[in-house]
Amino acid sequence: MTDLDHRTVDLEREMMELRRQLEQSHARERAVAEVLEVISRSTSDLQAVLDTVVRSAVQMCHADQAFIFRRDDEVYWLAANYGF
Repeated sequence: MTDLDHRTVDLEREMMELRRQLEQSHARERAVAEVLEVISRSTSDLQAVLDTVVRSAVQMCHADQAFIFRRDDEVYWLAANYGF
């Protein structure tokens, strides 16, 4: 391989990494926008907000499930879950 070939391969790798980062950034922006939309629609419905947050967390982390617990003194109560 020539120096030009090596540089081309390096640039292609860099471009693929930048595309991956851009896709992740767009996914984060969509998730935040979705949560903000639910908050603006559901000013008195905390459950809808928590459900959206936990679902977005699962999608962003490529997880199977997630939970949100609410603390009440020394007791933790399940507030929202996704994938369980």
